[in-house]
Amino acid sequence: MDVSEFTLVMTALLRQFEPMFSAGGVDPARLDSLSRSITRAMPRELHAELTPAARAVLKRPFDPAVIHGAALEFGDRIALLATGDLPAAIAALAPPGVLPGRVIDEVPAAGRLLRVALSERFLEARRLTGFQDT
Repeated sequence: MDVSEFTLVMTALLRQFEPMFSAGGVDPARLDSLSRSITRAMPRELHAELTPAARAVLKRPFDPAVIHGAALEFGDRIALLATGDLPAAIAALAPPGVLPGRVIDEVPAAGRLLRVALSERFLEARRLTGFQDT
């Protein structure tokens, strides 16, 4: 999902909690349609459960590109936790044309992932999840 689609989805979701919420660059017709679909699909219990988190998000400046990037990096970390294969994780982040030995220097997310993989917290998480033997 690219940033523009993510922005649409997040905006439609946040509209469940603040009906006038909008983000720049979102097609109003698509936003209204998706918002209505979410309203029909979301159980009241889930709405109540998500309300505190949504209100916290709505109190801050909304930057979907930052949230999108953070979600992608979190996914990278979960994949690394599950596989334990740092070379494959770094290679997966390499854009076309970037040599494997240059990825850490040229892709900031790869450098952050390397630091995570070398941390004590990461090793402890692998131990706690039982992934250390995979």
